[in-house]
Amino acid sequence: MTKECVLKAIKRTDREVELAMETVRLYLKQELADCVYQREIGMNTDRGYERGIKVAYEVISDFQWDEER
Repeated sequence: MTKECVLKAIKRTDREVELAMETVRLYLKQELADCVYQREIGMNTDRGYERGIKVAYEVISDFQWDEER
């Protein structure tokens, strides 16, 4: 493999990872919004609501921390 091929593969992979991370972020934000909405209309228990919020924030925070490195 030439150096150019390797660099193209790395760039493509980086972009694919960025897109995957953005997809996960959007999914978690939607899940978080759904969780809050369900809680507001009384469809979600306190325990389920708290767990959903905690997991979503932990994953979003992990992604943000990884991006800062």
